[in-house]
Formats: sequence, structure tokens, C-alpha cells
Amino acid sequence: MLFTTQPASGHLRPLIPLALALRRHGHAVAVCSADKLAVEITEYGLDHVPGGYDWSREIWQLLPADFPRLPPEQARAATEAVAARIVTEVFAGPVAPALARDVLRLADSWRPDLVVREVGEFGGYLAAEALGVPHVSIASGSEVDLLAGRRLGPRLAEHRVALGLPPDAEGDTLYRHLHVSFLPPAYGDRELALPHTRCYRHEHSGRRGERLPAWLTEADPGRPFVYAALGTSTSQVPMAERLLSTVLAALGAMDCVAMVVVGDDVTRFGPQPPHVHLVSFSPQALALETADVFITHAGFNGMKEALRCGVPMVAVPLTADQPHIAAHCAELGVAKTLPPSSVTPASLRAACAEVLRDPRFRGRAMAMRRQMLALPTVDDLVDDLVALVNR
Repeated sequence: MLFTTQPASGHLRPLIPLALALRRHGHAVAVCSADKLAVEITEYGLDHVPGGYDWSREIWQLLPADFPRLPPEQARAATEAVAARIVTEVFAGPVAPALARDVLRLADSWRPDLVVREVGEFGGYLAAEALGVPHVSIASGSEVDLLAGRRLGPRLAEHRVALGLPPDAEGDTLYRHLHVSFLPPAYGDRELALPHTRCYRHEHSGRRGERLPAWLTEADPGRPFVYAALGTSTSQVPMAERLLSTVLAALGAMDCVAMVVVGDDVTRFGPQPPHVHLVSFSPQALALETADVFITHAGFNGMKEALRCGVPMVAVPLTADQPHIAAHCAELGVAKTLPPSSVTPASLRAACAEVLRDPRFRGRAMAMRRQMLALPTVDDLVDDLVALVNR
């Protein structure tokens, strides 16, 4: 079983529980991505196969030169303006055939029976079609409309022809086997829009050796535990530093225990009150299992992990599909959403207090957790993939 992914943590993480489950069931598993992701793949205990390349420079070239300095609304508008171009001109452009060629070369010595790709990676699809083996996609974001076969078909058709395949300008082959969502139907119809979508239970993707810090196990259980993290790409997002400062100011004035993920340099914000703990990295899924509220940028993976744990959120969306996710979670009643342009320590503190005080937030989050627990397991998905190979 060969997994393919774009070289970014958020794209990789949805694949990990399935890859590990397949290996537990005795299947040979490897993950193909650019070298940028090699260390992280091996930290999950999986084999890395080099494939494709790091496209980050191409993405930055599509954005305005002053993007890192733009105010939140302008930054959001800039990313929304180029989102479709990123998918069609970069991901479905030169990135896709580059990874496909590497997979086809690999097939000379290690031929996969099935290719599992995160939904924004298209080289695995092309290679699987050329090899005549089935391919499966895994949801890794909420921008489903940008991933429709009819939108991507014309561009991918060029690559299909170069590989000796029929063109398929309508994109009918892109999802013809199975598309997997780890969110329940109750989350919303939008996540079910791609053909042949089936929903399975979300499982966390922990790295080897992850555990909660000792200070958290010793914290006062009578005080609420607030976990705050703004994603793996925080340092590249406009205004992220100011937002982190706002988060710290808000939590510093709250009666709580707080863990805030700030990246490599935990000293740059200076001393904090004893109840606010800054960390460069955290075992997020474990932290959320014990959290009372999650301050988040509303990234796709963090949102799933929070709902799997039944944890309500305070969302401050920054870019990409985060505004959509935050708005939808607010509609579901599992999150309080604040605009990044006007959030203040006082408004953030008030939002956390409301989520902690109003039991409906926790109740709705727990209801979504039950919906997730009622779905077929990852082991059931393994059986379905084996059946697909043996069809």
C-alpha cells in the first residue's frame, strides 16, 4: 500500500492512522512525499519514499509580495483569490506529474497494489491510473469545491495523455473508487460532495513516545484547562505573532491552566504567569483529551481532533479554509468565533468564559463526538481497501 501526500504536516496527518492500521494488519506500507517531510514520516514509524518536490516557492510567487505584512482581512482575501490557482496551477500542475513519475520509477522494484492519497495530491492518482491499480483519496481539508473532478479534469487530462492514458476532461476517474471522510454526515453535506464518499471514525495520529507533560498531570483539576495552538504554519501567517500575544494576554488574566504552542523559540514572549505554559510542540490529541476549551485557528485537523474529544472551541480563523470551518463550527454550536482583525485580550477572554460557562457548547461537541464514534472504524476501512484490491 503506497500513500502519497503533499509535503506539509496538515496533509500528512489524516493518512497516519490508516497507514499504521494497514501495517498492523500485515500489509507493506510506505509514504511517498518530498524529502521535506521525511523526518516527520519516520517519526510516525513509517517508511519514507522520496517523491515530488517542495512547491512552497511556487505558492509564495502567487501571493502579493507584501503578504506577510497584510492586515488579516486583506491577507484572507489574498489567499482566497489564489486558492483555485494553487490547486489547478500548482497541485494539479507540475507538482502532480513530478510525483507520478517518481512513483512509476518506484514501481519497477516496489509495485503498489493500491495507492492512498490525501485529496489534494494528484500524482498518486496519475500513477495508479498508469499502473492499473485502484486509488483512494482521504479528506485533508474543507475546500471541497476546488477539488471537484469537473474543475480539475481538464488540467489532469494533459498529464493523463502524457502517460498514455485517455484524457478524461470531466475528471470522472479522479474519485471513481473511494473517497474517505473522517467526519460524520452530521457535520454537514458539504463534506460528502465528492463521488463515492464514505465516512469512517477519526483516530488520532500520534508520534512515537508522545505523552502529556508532568506539570499538566500535577495541575489543579478544579481549574479549567485551556489548550491553544494556531497550527504548524503559524510563523508564515500574517499577524500570527500578534494573535499569539493576544492569546497570552487573555490567558494570563484567566483563572485557568493553559498550554500555548508558540513554535521553536518559547522565550520570545518573555516571562508568563505560573499558570500559562509555553511549549514549542505538544501532543495535541492527548492535550485535547483533557482540555475544557480549545483556542484554535480552525485548521481542519485540529477541528476534527477537538470534535473527536468532545471539546468546544474558540476559533480565530486566519487563512485558507479556516474561515469556512470556523463559521460552520459556530453554526453547529461547537465553537465561538472571533475575527482576527478585532480580537483583543478582553474579547478572547470573554469568549473563553462563555464557552466554559454555557454547557450547550460542551453538549453539542459531545454530541458530535458520539456521531464520530458511531462510524465504522479504521480497521473496517482496512477491510474495505483489501476488498477493493481483490475486486
